[in-house]
Amino acid sequence: IVLPGEYDIISEYKSHFGANYFEDYAADYNNEVNGFYDDGIPIDNISIRFESGAKVTAHYRGNNQNVKKYFSAFAVAQNAVIDVLVLDASELRYGLHVDYHRDKVETLEIKNCDLHHYKQGDADKNNNQAIGAGLGINSTWTIENCIFRSDTDNPVVRIHNNLADNSCSKVNISNCYVVGSGYILLNSYSTSNQMTTAL
Repeated sequence: IVLPGEYDIISEYKSHFGANYFEDYAADYNNEVNGFYDDGIPIDNISIRFESGAKVTAHYRGNNQNVKKYFSAFAVAQNAVIDVLVLDASELRYGLHVDYHRDKVETLEIKNCDLHHYKQGDADKNNNQAIGAGLGINSTWTIENCIFRSDTDNPVVRIHNNLADNSCSKVNISNCYVVGSGYILLNSYSTSNQMTTAL
């Protein structure tokens, strides 16, 4: 349980790793250091609930393009439940990046959340996703009762299927609302000959 209060991920990383962490940041995909992922705070095999009045911010104000390309507020992996997260983030890769156990059977629940991530004035402006995600093999995901806040007409949630030929997942999105002109996009990559179902 996360207690009420405002939590600044950028400040937390600087406090943990040093003031120049983001200026010196070099992409190192899914590398865990001292309990932190190099590309976002990990949520893996855990249920996390934010109490009313808890808010997470992650506003990057530097010029390191590696941060904007690879770092997200949270690095979400398998068998996770995220409940009542209020996230306001900017100039990162995504708000939540879910793409870490591609070869696993996984479950994911994201519910009762209010998520916002935006970029402005750089070549990656179309990467405004609050959630950027790739399914694991034979995954079951539930996203319900969430608000996604959009600043552009690009996807605010983007989910792609697993790249393996035998992948087959279920995604259930219900009672969610997009504020602004963005939308939720589910798209197909690679050569899977199995059916991924989205409701």
